[in-house]
Amino acid sequence: MTSIVAHAGFSVKPPIVTMKVGRGEYNGWVEIAHSSGNFPHAVELIVNERELDLDGNVIKSDPKLAKDFTIHPSQILLTPGKSVNVQVVYKGAKIEADRAYTLHVKEIALPEGQKEEAITMGLAVRVNYNVGILMDTGKKGSLSFVSSKALDSGKVEVIMENKSNGRFSFKNINLYANGQKALDFPGEINSVMPGQQRRFVFEYNRPLTAGEIRFGK
Repeated sequence: MTSIVAHAGFSVKPPIVTMKVGRGEYNGWVEIAHSSGNFPHAVELIVNERELDLDGNVIKSDPKLAKDFTIHPSQILLTPGKSVNVQVVYKGAKIEADRAYTLHVKEIALPEGQKEEAITMGLAVRVNYNVGILMDTGKKGSLSFVSSKALDSGKVEVIMENKSNGRFSFKNINLYANGQKALDFPGEINSVMPGQQRRFVFEYNRPLTAGEIRFGK
């Protein structure tokens, strides 16, 4: 999981909130702090579904609101020197497989009476932060072979699916095709969550079978 942060007069930490749902933990905290400037910032927090495309890239357009979360407070007026601890609580059904969401922290219009001062101080751009929310069951993840085909470019495409209940991370993991280490392939930028498929494209002269694909160190 990754976090996208733009320069702003306020900060958000940590970049990833991990809820150990396998241990019964269904809440987490973030700190929103005024970090620069002499004018206030109005901030709103919402939780969105985190969707990835087949290559593992986060789909940023038209995110879906995740309705099973409560945020307190969900709107904040940050004045210079102020910081606020925000609680994020999952209120949905029991989670049996790892999940990932995005906590979207966005700057919104200031309340009446604050706008003129902000404009005078040169506030021109509103800022957005994306904080990852990981629901961790503690279960091990794995990938299963779905398909493979040769491409006109001389490369091969391999589709894998996570049919386990744990996320599959690529940290310190390589892809091996028939015993050979595949180099410079897309698809490893984010963990593969349960139920997701992932595409890998790399140099190889023919389609591969399930027994010829391996992930390991």
